[in-house]
Amino acid sequence: MKQKMIKQKYIHPFPARMAPEIAIQALEDLKKGDVILDPMVGSGTVLHQAALNGFSPVGFDLDPLAVLMSKVSTANINVTKLSELYDAIWNDIKCIRLNQIVLPWIDEDLETADFIKFWFARKQINDLRKVAYVLYKYKLHYPRTVEIDALRIALSRIIITKKVGASLAWDISHSRPHKMRESNDYDVIEGFAKSVATVKKYLEQQSNIEIKGEIKRGDARNLSSIPNESIDKVITSPPYLNAIDYMRGNKFSLVWLGFSIPGLRDIRSNSIGAEKKLDADQNQERIDKIFNNIFQDAPLLSKQQSMIKRYINDSIFLMAEIARVLKRGKKATLVVGNSNLSGVYIENSEIFNQAAILVGLNLVDSRKREIPLNKRYLPILTDDINALNKRMKHEIIMTFSKDGAFATS
Repeated sequence: MKQKMIKQKYIHPFPARMAPEIAIQALEDLKKGDVILDPMVGSGTVLHQAALNGFSPVGFDLDPLAVLMSKVSTANINVTKLSELYDAIWNDIKCIRLNQIVLPWIDEDLETADFIKFWFARKQINDLRKVAYVLYKYKLHYPRTVEIDALRIALSRIIITKKVGASLAWDISHSRPHKMRESNDYDVIEGFAKSVATVKKYLEQQSNIEIKGEIKRGDARNLSSIPNESIDKVITSPPYLNAIDYMRGNKFSLVWLGFSIPGLRDIRSNSIGAEKKLDADQNQERIDKIFNNIFQDAPLLSKQQSMIKRYINDSIFLMAEIARVLKRGKKATLVVGNSNLSGVYIENSEIFNQAAILVGLNLVDSRKREIPLNKRYLPILTDDINALNKRMKHEIIMTFSKDGAFATS
């Protein structure tokens, strides 16, 4: 079935989104109602396009903010109910006194409290505490109400910004936060009101479209809630090694949405692509086989070898789960970026190709896509104009087919 390209507007900033046209192309030859899985949803591009085209999207991510924005952008939200909730929350924010507020994940954790004191000025901290407290209470009372999630996204939007926002940092939306000032005159309460209006406008534009999605927090390497051979198509973009640190920016709003810095550090350190060595010799024989095939002659330090081997291990588990849940005769599309580790070229696409072979998936198509100059993902780390050449210029779109039984990891 030929899919329609539906212009996608975004409810929240997110660095290095998958291009919507890639998702649309990957959805071709499927029929309405087919189940589409993105095990690492990121900003939710795949699920949003799948939902708008009549498919049944399922998604997971370890990053709580990714899950939140994807859930809101693929939900049928009642805008009238959202407005009523906002009016009630607005009244509570105006009436609440600072000495009534307790935010346990901040007030009982010194590291989180210190993070907030460093990155936010006192005036904004006081107002953010009011908004965060009222949203926290409403979320406790109405945990399944997606309209409250939409209001939490509205709060996050005034923090995850490029320049002026509720924090003292710039470039949070690109996951490259740096402190630019020691004071701030940003009006949090007014900014929140404007952000809610923007979110409502976004939701009104899709209110006449029947969309649905199932998005949960979960690990792409362990999709235990999905039955064997139940998915019609997998479309995803795995994080590439040593590249964008999403949590570095997302934690600025997550600390106001119920998460502590130590808790977020645990999530970050356990994510695919994290700079961390293996805790145990999982899949050691398979890891060594892939590593030696690709990097046998590469001038890598011991720490770099450990990082790559962990990434290979993650890739094996990811591809094994894709092979397990995918129906026979169906396909998986991965958008993979290669990267650079201290001057050593890391061909992430070949890592995934070899991991796929191990678990019974066959590469049936691979093509390069040039990334538009203004969308290139790696930051400029020096003032040298030649540093522009170090940005990732291409991504690899790989399609794998499941033709037989899957192999376990």
